This record gives sequence, C-alpha cells and structure tokens, in this order.
Amino acid sequence: MMILGLIKDIFSFTAPYAAIGVLTTLTAVAIFRKAPEPDKKFLVYVFAISMVIRCYLSVLLTNIAYLDDHNGFVSGDDRLYSLTALDMIKSIKAGTFKYKLMWFGMNLYTYILAGFYSIFGFKLTASKLINCYIGSIIPIMTYILTVRVSGRPAPARIASLICMLYPSFIFWSTHNLKEPLIILSVCMGLWLLTKTVARELRVLDILIFAIFSFMILNLQLIYSYLAGMIILGVFGSYCSRTVSRAIAIALFMALGMAFFWKEGIVMKFLLKAEWHQWDMAVSDIAGYRTFTTDFVANIRNGYLDIPLFIYIYLKGLLYFLFSPLPWRIQTLGQFFVLPQLIIWYALFALSLSGVTRMLRNMRRQTVALIIFFLIGVSLWAFTEGNIGAAFRHRDHFGVITFIYAAIGIQRIIDRCRCGKT
Repeated sequence: MMILGLIKDIFSFTAPYAAIGVLTTLTAVAIFRKAPEPDKKFLVYVFAISMVIRCYLSVLLTNIAYLDDHNGFVSGDDRLYSLTALDMIKSIKAGTFKYKLMWFGMNLYTYILAGFYSIFGFKLTASKLINCYIGSIIPIMTYILTVRVSGRPAPARIASLICMLYPSFIFWSTHNLKEPLIILSVCMGLWLLTKTVARELRVLDILIFAIFSFMILNLQLIYSYLAGMIILGVFGSYCSRTVSRAIAIALFMALGMAFFWKEGIVMKFLLKAEWHQWDMAVSDIAGYRTFTTDFVANIRNGYLDIPLFIYIYLKGLLYFLFSPLPWRIQTLGQFFVLPQLIIWYALFALSLSGVTRMLRNMRRQTVALIIFFLIGVSLWAFTEGNIGAAFRHRDHFGVITFIYAAIGIQRIIDRCRCGKT
C-alpha cells in the first residue's frame, strides 16, 4: 500500500508537468513541419529557448515568493486569478456558481486556470507554465505576422527575437496574468486583419475569427473594436470602390455626430473614462490625472472643449506610450524598468522608420495596422490613470511596434551592406 501511495503521489506531482511537456513537444514538431524551409530550425530554437527562459524564471520567482512568505504568488493579480479560479471550482461543486465573465478578475484565463486546477489539483508552480507556453508562442506568431507585413523573412527573425527576449514579455509569462493570452489573441487578430486586407480569407479563417473574438471580448472588452475593424475590412476589401467610399463617408459622418452631438457617445465615454481614470489615479502613489476639472464640468453641461480635449488626449497618449517618464521616477519598481524603457524608446523610434518604408511598399496592410494601433492606444490614453497599469497594458500593442522596429532595423542593415559594397 505504501508503494502504491508513493506511485500515486509521484504521478499526481508529475502529471501537469508531463502534460505541458507533451504539449510543448507537439508544438515544436508542428513548428518544424509547417515553418518555411530556411527558418525551420531557427523557429524551433526560438520556441525552445523562449520556453526554457520563461519556465526557469517562473519556477525561480515562485520559489522566491514562497520563501518571502507570499505563498508562491509573485504579485497581487497573480494571487487574484489563482484564488478566483479555485473559488469557481468550489462554487461549481456546491452548485452555487454565480460568476459573470466580465467581473473584475474574471476573464478567459481565469477559466483556463480553473480547468487546470480541476484536473490536476492546485499546483501553483505547474499552472504558471501555461503562461510560459503561451508566451513562447508569441515570438512564432510575430514571425508569421512580420513575414505577411514585410514580405521578407529577415525582419521577421529580428521581430521574433525581440519578442523572445523583451523583459516585460518574459515577466508576464512567469506568473498567472492575462497579458500573454491577450497579446497572443491580438496577434491572431492582426493576422486575420492582414488576411482580410489582402482578400485571402477562407472558411477556416472565419472559424478562427469566431474563436479569437470570444477570447478578445472576454479578456478585455476594450478590444472589441478589433472585431468591428475586421468586419469593416471585409467590406472595404471585398466590395467595389464605390461601396467602400460610401462606407468611409458614412463612418466619417457618424464620427462627426459622435463628437458634436450634445448627448453623444463621446460625451458619455469621456465621463466614464474620467471616472475610471480618477479611480486608478488615487489607488497608489503611481497614479496620474489627465482630465481637468473645467473639462469635466463642461462635459457634464453638454459642452465639449475641443482644444482642451486635444491637450488631454496628447497628455494621456504621452503617459500611456512612454511612462514611467525617466525624469519622474517615483518608485523602486519604476527605477528597475529604466533599462527596458530605453530599449522601448529606441524600438518605437525605429518603428517609425519601418512604417515609412512599408507605407511605400505595402500600403493597405500598413494603414490597417496603424489604424488598429492608433484606435487602441487612444482608448487607453483616456482610460488609464496608473503608471504600472499603463506600462503593462502598453505591451498589448508591443508586437506591432516590434514588427515595424524590426523592419526599421533591417533597413539600417541593408543600407550598411550597400555602403560596404
């Protein structure tokens, strides 16, 4: 009986690791079989190295958290998602399940955790390997996207390496956060968007789009606009030029009404955004405010001050894209991310070079991705009020920046080679 008990304990301990190991192996085989011939080994190495780095750091950080009397939870959200998943399992067994999908702490990743814990039990260290796996897929998806956007494998290799080694991408993958799944979902959405613009959608793509929409809508409601963008992309790409222009004019008129109608959507959105930003700004010392008292008072009276609106938008955009600002470091955590900030600033500048090049070579896809990026960061510019949250949510758009930064880097490499010859 003791031997059987020992075998049972060993199996219980190793089962989740074995399952993730099998999944990782099958993924590596699939990458090798489906990848383009010149880069088969490269992509397998990228996936394998990404997985090793993330798994090692995940186990290390979890053990440090245990030693530091944090029960293995690296952060507050790490604790939130795991404990919510466990509570879901208990409530389902008790027949009292009452969770709504969009409650705070509730998203598709929480359900994935609940499924994992219900099968393997509460194995905190093993459960974090789910994100290690998801985070390791992101560089592969970035490679595929970059090839579609640039038409060349060389910048795609650079973009995948950036995703593999980018510090915050690694960090989010080391514990139970929704960020890796959001980033991967956005990559899938961008892939579908580029296929839509290129008129290459198939039935299978529509099925993927349906799955992706479920993931996006339940992970972060603010990203639902991407579903609308893809639908508009279908109309714009597959309809005649006359119909496409009519759709564009109708959208422009609707946007004008949204801005200037007294009880319009923009007014209501700004009031909700101001409340959300105020709530985030007062939560800790890293909070910030972009809305002014006069602007909010005018909105409540049905008046939109356009110059002040532009000022608030640009200030929010500055904080979202570039915070924590080096000259306004407030916490030790912000100080530690300074090296990554320098890298981010450089990559963002290089991405502008990549965009200018691709506007000449692949205009339709580039414009589609720029619109996606601008709408997304604009929504966040109005709703964020916490530097830490802005820093984390900015990574949702990181892949777009990395793609065009890689194109910019390759542009410099090509120029250097031409100069030598």
